[in-house]
Amino acid sequence: MNNIDNKISFISLLTFLAYVSFLSYKFGECIFYGYPIELIWTDTSNLISILVKNMVIIFGCLYLIYASFKRSSSLLENIFIIACGMLGILFFDFRRFATEWQGVLLIFIQFAIIFSISSCLKKSFSNDKKFRNVWNIYAVVLFCIGSALLGNLNPTLSKVFMDSSQNIVAGNFKDYAIKVSCDYTGKKKIHLSTYENIDANVLQNTILTRNWFWGVCKPTPQPIIFNNHFI
Repeated sequence: MNNIDNKISFISLLTFLAYVSFLSYKFGECIFYGYPIELIWTDTSNLISILVKNMVIIFGCLYLIYASFKRSSSLLENIFIIACGMLGILFFDFRRFATEWQGVLLIFIQFAIIFSISSCLKKSFSNDKKFRNVWNIYAVVLFCIGSALLGNLNPTLSKVFMDSSQNIVAGNFKDYAIKVSCDYTGKKKIHLSTYENIDANVLQNTILTRNWFWGVCKPTPQPIIFNNHFI
């Protein structure tokens, strides 16, 4: 009976963490793109796609947490692991990240959050029971912050869906696609569109750049007006 109760508790905890991770991830994503929080839509397909998209990072977090339980790493060892992880990410597109130093700093914070989660869990298992719940709460809060930061970083870490009109398909709300675009004045626009006749491809983000947590339109050449016509 105890084994069944433990399995149910573990499945409930896993479901809770998956749902919280999804909401935190989408919250960080909507901050970058600038669409309202009310447009965060929860369904099974969205939940699975985000979990699959971040599976490598999730396994990386689990490995770091597992390694922290197996041995006590020194400060220099932790710094070395963080540096190697950041260099591994920068290796994929060094030229882009070299110009977006804010994103590099946020990646460093993300690694620091991962190590903080592992430290909280280690203290949770090593301390008295009366302090165990406190460290578990700290770990869950840090997990939410890390998931939100990951969702905020993802548009500049990986490629995005873009249609033929250079609109970013940032997500979906019910049966509508959330599109992000920039006009010639450099103003970001959010609008909903049906999925009919959307020809989206996975491309590099070419219209938004990072200003800390917010995505802003990249500078574009101003159009020349001649006889009330744009050239």
